[in-house]
Amino acid sequence: MNELLKRYIGIDQIIAVALYFIAFLRMPSSNLYGKGKHILLIMVVTYCLFYFPTIVHKYRQINFILVLFGGWTLLTSFINRSNVERTNPFYAAIFFVTALISIFVSLEILNARIGLNKLIDIFFKCAIFVVTAVDLYIFFGPVQWRGDGTQFIIGTKFAVMYQHLIFFWLLLEKTKNNIRYKKISYLFFLFLIFIGLKVDSVTGIVGGVIFLALLYLINNNKDKWVKPIVALIIQLAAFAYIFAGTFFMSNKYIYEFIENHLGGASTMMSRVSIYSIALNLMKLSPFVGFGYETTYEIGMQVSRFSNTQNSLFEWAWFAGWPATVLICAIIVIAFGYIKKGYDKRSYIDIYVVALMYLYMILGSIEILMQLPFFSILAVAMISGDNESVEQKN
Repeated sequence: MNELLKRYIGIDQIIAVALYFIAFLRMPSSNLYGKGKHILLIMVVTYCLFYFPTIVHKYRQINFILVLFGGWTLLTSFINRSNVERTNPFYAAIFFVTALISIFVSLEILNARIGLNKLIDIFFKCAIFVVTAVDLYIFFGPVQWRGDGTQFIIGTKFAVMYQHLIFFWLLLEKTKNNIRYKKISYLFFLFLIFIGLKVDSVTGIVGGVIFLALLYLINNNKDKWVKPIVALIIQLAAFAYIFAGTFFMSNKYIYEFIENHLGGASTMMSRVSIYSIALNLMKLSPFVGFGYETTYEIGMQVSRFSNTQNSLFEWAWFAGWPATVLICAIIVIAFGYIKKGYDKRSYIDIYVVALMYLYMILGSIEILMQLPFFSILAVAMISGDNESVEQKN
């Protein structure tokens, strides 16, 4: 009995559960949720400090750049701490940086101690709980409204759809070696589309379709998609949308096509306006930005926008242009581990890599470079170093 408990309810399993709720779940702010998340983070940090020596050399490159990025985020947020009144960017940055580094280090440790397959299994069970609770609320819970739209138990419709995409990824991971059960995954994809229609999230539906397209492309060209330079190009292309969008919408023919056939010209023009205003504001503080999580307060005061509508650009706002360089370095180094694993064993976990690319692509018009983004990158990174995985997709 004791051996059974140790196998299923050991310290590693407890930390993995805590890690899921820190890394992949974002909920509306509340005292209870905030305190709970801080307690979970303390548990994960303690675990990291205890077991860190087991992986200190293996992942020294990525851990060094993470510390550098975290230090820069803290410094710039401290410098900008007086820019806003409603929030303290420095305190918010402390939580983010601590969580970010702890997520990478704890995943590195857990991979070494229990393996990626076991870790995915725990994440999958946590995701079942979360998605079930969310869907029950969607169908039977009360409708709540806030300034940014209908609120569900974990936030807006975007939070709902990204949680379903994460579950879809984990479901594919769980069924990848069983053709019969894999059919369940694609049935869930149809349910994902249905949920997207139910909560009125076009982005979530399009994201699901792009995810499947990426799976096909990566599966047929694995050696191309594992290259760090390809990941960097995709990320920079997503960032470049802030300039391309302005160019496209200034073209009369493109504007008319979008307006007449896609019905999204007003939304794109709104984004273009935000890009223009935010770029001009960035000229006031290009090196240190305006502080972590200050976009809403400053943006609403200046021109009634809540964020910059682009993931990498949001980080330029938070911590200046040097932060964007450091993030690109993190992506390149992480994909370097994936490439190294592929060169060694001709293996790539196409599911998590496809999800990573999906977040990069959707980050061209969404703010996705938060803890879930970096957590998916960390899982993709350790998948390239997972000795116990199947040697084929």
